[in-house]
Amino acid sequence: MTLFKISHQRKTLGDSIYAHLRNEIISLRLKPGEMIYENEVASDFGVSRTPVREAFRLLVNEEFIEILPQKGARISYISTKKVKEAWFVRESLEISAFKKVAIDWNNEEERFQKMYKSIVENLEEQRQASRKQDYVEFFRLDEVYHKIVMEEVDNATLLSFINRLRGHVNRLRYLEFYDRKDTNRITDDHQAIFDVLINKNPARVEDLLIKHLRQSPNYLQNVIDKHPDYFQLD
Repeated sequence: MTLFKISHQRKTLGDSIYAHLRNEIISLRLKPGEMIYENEVASDFGVSRTPVREAFRLLVNEEFIEILPQKGARISYISTKKVKEAWFVRESLEISAFKKVAIDWNNEEERFQKMYKSIVENLEEQRQASRKQDYVEFFRLDEVYHKIVMEEVDNATLLSFINRLRGHVNRLRYLEFYDRKDTNRITDDHQAIFDVLINKNPARVEDLLIKHLRQSPNYLQNVIDKHPDYFQLD
């Protein structure tokens, strides 16, 4: 684990350490089944064990780690049950959000003009990352694309809830990205969804988004077969 510079002054140390460890877990730099220890994390961050303990508590609450008495903490295996549950809820919420933006879309409003510019730039960055085969950057841009659209709903509860759900799904999606390398297809999906969204066609947005979001569930068994040690089959 590399030393992490804590720069967000409004966050507590525990929050910052939690955010860093959570990202390491989701991106699979900390692998399912790997052990981590409070004293080692505290040493890496140059802090006491108190904020580390707080970070661990938050990660336990999200089921990203599990505490093994007298041993330490273990990165949780990817639960197929939790992933399937998260997919179901995420699909419902994202479809509702994307459809609302399509219904509300107005080319004359400044906020939609800004969103249009952000999406166009994001899609071009996706294409560049795809050409470079930079899958870590592409994954980040994929997340940003969905966030840009959902932010227009102006619902902080929605964004927070989906972010928590995506955490478990995204561990699987990282494996899928590296296995399939179909970034061009994903960018094409994003472009097609946005094209019908700005044309105020919520029904077509729903059709395309369902097809887009269900690619990962359809690939689940392939990922499990290739990485059986990462999964908890339940």
